[in-house]
Amino acid sequence: ILIKYLILNYSDPKFTYFLKDETEKKILLRKDFQTDEKIDINKISSGRLKDWINITTKTYEESPVYGFGAQGDRFLINQTSSSAFIYAFSSSGIIGFFFFCILYLRSLLISIRLLIRKDNYLKFTMKNYFTILASLNLIFLLIRSFFESSIAVFGIDFLVFILCLAITELIYKEKYA
Repeated sequence: ILIKYLILNYSDPKFTYFLKDETEKKILLRKDFQTDEKIDINKISSGRLKDWINITTKTYEESPVYGFGAQGDRFLINQTSSSAFIYAFSSSGIIGFFFFCILYLRSLLISIRLLIRKDNYLKFTMKNYFTILASLNLIFLLIRSFFESSIAVFGIDFLVFILCLAITELIYKEKYA
């Protein structure tokens, strides 16, 4: 369909010789790209959105303040939530979610602030190298946590996150204290 669309709209006129006029061209394109069928979300999605709605609804209805404890997402839907934010809410409720968001925002802001400092790029030292590397790694893990619960559960991602967080915190205190 895409190839036909590109040929019809962006090719040399000799490739569209089989069409009588512009009306026929429009009818052909309308048949290819418009449909009356409803889109089934399960065919184009991994089902995470449905799981996230399920988890947040059940947690909000049954235990909104304290959540369901460690691995609360597995208690609710028998699998992982695939989001650190949803995991934090299902496992520790609004209280834990609030503290998780504070940690998330602080880590993100410190990493960005360290990355935009000019003195990290003016001269190459191991300390500046570790600052840049730890900040970039931390930002990557924080962005990834929207779609994976890897930093919320103990594992290798969590250990790397804690190590990078410790490095950025120490350098931040040294440079801004």
